[in-house]
Amino acid sequence: MENREMNTAPEIIEFSEQNPSDVKDWYMKNHSEETLAELIYDVLLAMCEADDYANSCEKGSEEHREWLSRSMEWESLYCTLEDEILAIMEKEGFDLSEGTDEAVNAFRISRGYDKIFYTAEAAAAETAARMKKEKYTYYRVKHNGMIAKKSDWYYWIYENGEWIRDTKSVISDMIHGYDSGEPEDSPYGYGSTSVMDEIEEISYEEAMEKIAADIIANLIFNWRKKFRKAKQEWDENPGWPAKHVTTSFTLFNCRYTLVPDDFGFTKGTWDEGFMESIQTELEKDLKEAGASEIESYGFLD
Repeated sequence: MENREMNTAPEIIEFSEQNPSDVKDWYMKNHSEETLAELIYDVLLAMCEADDYANSCEKGSEEHREWLSRSMEWESLYCTLEDEILAIMEKEGFDLSEGTDEAVNAFRISRGYDKIFYTAEAAAAETAARMKKEKYTYYRVKHNGMIAKKSDWYYWIYENGEWIRDTKSVISDMIHGYDSGEPEDSPYGYGSTSVMDEIEEISYEEAMEKIAADIIANLIFNWRKKFRKAKQEWDENPGWPAKHVTTSFTLFNCRYTLVPDDFGFTKGTWDEGFMESIQTELEKDLKEAGASEIESYGFLD
């Protein structure tokens, strides 16, 4: 964030020499997850640089005290930004119990907070691997295919592309066989086998496979809308014929391959040519969805 212009510091100076309170004021006026990702690493570097300056000064000198005070101010701001990251994770259903430092680091990498060290592909792969190692129990609701997970005493439901905390105890009630049709004082309110039979424990791999299938289905649905007009124009004036057109990728450690039939393209080589023409856009959307190792192929017919 070199040469950032602050509202209260119009002169262009080194970031570490700026007033931490001015930086904080700027952030509060430009508050978003993007600015959080942009700012946190700069603040960490400023804190370390100020600390280095302090250590290079004569101990006890006025200059030493000034830089030490500045380092502590940067540290305070950095802790505030770290707390924001934890709040985002908690909102998205991450387990923040003791011993989850690795999960927090993987989350930071995947969101770009530590983007200077990692590529997006490595971040996605590391996050998926970390999720697999965390102590979650996964479930599938039989009548609607809903995927859920449990960690300690908390439950989450996978819905619309994200993990949502189950604040209504839907999953907990099913696991314990709670029958809402029974009177409140009924001894048969819990332990209903018919209710418990509606949910089953599944493996991490099974849960991720179902989630990946939902993500891919949603992408294809959106692609059909996104490229509808372009496809109509292509049908009227085809660009080129092609064959063996595929786009392969890894999602949650599973490998998938898309072919023209997945889009409803069934007219042969000209439709394959159209899929080849949009592969760059497909790759971009897949990457944003968390896919890695994306490879596209196609040959002129």
